[in-house]
Amino acid sequence: MKNCNECSKLFFSGYDLARHFNSVHKNITYDCTTCSKTFKSKVGLTYHERGHANNFRFLYPYCGKGFNYNGDFEGHKAGHDGEKNFECSKCQKKFQYKSSRNVHQGLCGKKKSDCAYKCDTCGKVFKSLKYLKEHVKSHTNPDRYQCTVYGNFYQNRSGLYKHSQNTGH
Repeated sequence: MKNCNECSKLFFSGYDLARHFNSVHKNITYDCTTCSKTFKSKVGLTYHERGHANNFRFLYPYCGKGFNYNGDFEGHKAGHDGEKNFECSKCQKKFQYKSSRNVHQGLCGKKKSDCAYKCDTCGKVFKSLKYLKEHVKSHTNPDRYQCTVYGNFYQNRSGLYKHSQNTGH
């Protein structure tokens, strides 16, 4: 067993420890040259770049949408079937994607006042580091998310999502 010196997490191999250390404790990022999205691993960037080239590992035949991760593919397929197979053990809310359920479950029941993720720019508080990072992007690049139909810009992904839900596209 290998022990991480930064957080004491245990790993079975030196390779797993090195991968953990590089992705969690080092501030190394890999940037997509097409859309400027950043990744903590070269593999993540490679899969992402396949999307720009329409070179996906999994292709859903009914709508033509492509995916590089089986979990994303299965979740998308479940969405076509109207299925939400992943349930939060705390509140019984159901999710289409396992990863969405896992994120929700980790935050379920937390109050914003219990959270330690605060924006240095505006003081807004978030339940997770992921949500804070997404929010910070709205300060640095406020027109990051654009509707492909109307051309409207949104500060964050949820704004664009709400727009697409309201307009039906």
